[in-house]
Amino acid sequence: MIKIQLKRFQYQSLRPVVLILICLLLSATGCSNESPATGGAESDDMPLSEADGFFDAEEAPAEQATARSMDEGGDLLLRNERERSQQQAPGSPEVQSGEHQYFVMPFEKAEGRLLEYRITLSYKSEQFADSRLQLLKIVDEYGYLLNAHTETEDAAFMNVQMRVKAEDVYKTLRELDAIGTLETENIDVIDHTENMVLAERKYRREQIRGARRVRGGQNLAAKDWAERERLIAESEDREDAAAHEQWQIRDRVAWATFNVQVQGPDPVPGVEAPQYTRALIGLVNLLLDLLYVLLWISPLIALGAGIWYGVRRLMRGHRQRKQTGN
Repeated sequence: MIKIQLKRFQYQSLRPVVLILICLLLSATGCSNESPATGGAESDDMPLSEADGFFDAEEAPAEQATARSMDEGGDLLLRNERERSQQQAPGSPEVQSGEHQYFVMPFEKAEGRLLEYRITLSYKSEQFADSRLQLLKIVDEYGYLLNAHTETEDAAFMNVQMRVKAEDVYKTLRELDAIGTLETENIDVIDHTENMVLAERKYRREQIRGARRVRGGQNLAAKDWAERERLIAESEDREDAAAHEQWQIRDRVAWATFNVQVQGPDPVPGVEAPQYTRALIGLVNLLLDLLYVLLWISPLIALGAGIWYGVRRLMRGHRQRKQTGN
């Protein structure tokens, strides 16, 4: 009984000490949480040019952590895309990544790469009309037409430029083999993976800059509002440009460009009979032209004939007088 009472006495005597330690720990935690907010308030009182990260090299701790996480996220982009593509249902070519969509090509080794395809094909066909209809059918089935040009006057020829969904590239290549005999094939592949990583980093950086400019201009005087609005507008324009750059990359990756040329059969040389009526008409035109020229030079001919006749007469008279004198 005496030991139990001693233990109760020791516990009751230590209870105030434990409560005091808990209160001190809670107060220290509250102070550490309030210190970043105080630093943010001090930065709001600074001028816009100092609070703006575009003009000042020093950043707030929270923004430095955001920048570090942004760099780490950019480095792990491809691995995350590969994991998300594995979780996607089979048969669906689109992989969701936040607000972006990446298109996975039907080959395993290049999974996670952002590849743009530009394909140029040349075919030879003996049945040009059937090949033309088959090519237009393929365009309607797998994509859309950009432009087309067809000639049938001398030698049958057709040039079609179209865009096809990236996941249907290999299906389209197999279907195109039915329009004729393949003569030339050129496939150019452009890897946009690095450009997309840079574009996403630029987009996130512009978002951070825009938020900092808005926060830094909250306590400005009325005379500085025009400068604040100008800087915010610049951030918005750059953010839109970065978003548009990402859209361009996604569009080029999602749609492959095909340039297909179809050459018809070689024309058979035929016998060309000359048109004799044209020869007769040409002869008459030649005679009329000669008569026209003769009319133009007739005065010169008459003048030359008169001079020649006069000179001859003078020479004859001179010769007769000379003979008479002798």
